[in-house]
Amino acid sequence: MTTTIRPLILVLLCAALAPAQELMNSVVWMQRAIEYRAATTQTYRSAEQAMLKALATQNWTAAIEQSGDFASKPPAVVLDLDETVLDNSPYQARQIVDGTAFDGASWSAWVAEAKAELLPGAADFLNAAAFHGVRRIYVSNRVCTAAETDPTVIVLRRHGLLGRNDTLMCKASNEDTSDKSPRRYRASAGHRILLLIGDDIGDFFTVARDAMARDEALVRYQRWFGDRWFILPNPAYGSWERLYPDTASKKGALRLDR
Repeated sequence: MTTTIRPLILVLLCAALAPAQELMNSVVWMQRAIEYRAATTQTYRSAEQAMLKALATQNWTAAIEQSGDFASKPPAVVLDLDETVLDNSPYQARQIVDGTAFDGASWSAWVAEAKAELLPGAADFLNAAAFHGVRRIYVSNRVCTAAETDPTVIVLRRHGLLGRNDTLMCKASNEDTSDKSPRRYRASAGHRILLLIGDDIGDFFTVARDAMARDEALVRYQRWFGDRWFILPNPAYGSWERLYPDTASKKGALRLDR
């Protein structure tokens, strides 16, 4: 019986460790590679130049949800939080070391610590936005509130990135969708949206669940990237994972140009 149980335990252990091991290269790159820091800094510097251009162009908007006469509305930039402004790689590093997969309880515990640092380049951009009178609107799929005791409020205040003119739009605890379009619509109702910044395609438009529709959407909106939309690299997780949920589907997606 012992010889039967031990291989089974080994198989189960390897299955448990597999999701964490898949994260290894991604997280080490995000934490240690100067190429990652250069990429995020470059993105935010380009975004700052685009923001100044947008400020001077009254008919400019970055939100496809924006409509009507928006030229006289106060300017704002809309940003995602996690892996766009806030660096959660220590949480992912814990998954690797502990051999665990993502789960809501451990994520909530990490958020409650309010220890996240900032992505390189984020602070300079966000401070420049405030200097030029541009409201900072954070649209996040975190579950949070506007209360001063909320961990997300605490971490943004600690970094000086949530003033009285800024807005935090989180996912409601009873929401069963991660679609950010309704919140972008609410943001555009009171503001002229100069830029959208995020790390996932869903930070810019409602994301499709099949590869072909996503590819078609990128073709439709490709001129917006680097002009009104700015995306940060995130190899650790994202909506793209739903297209390739297991090892077999990932291997099937590989291009083998020989």
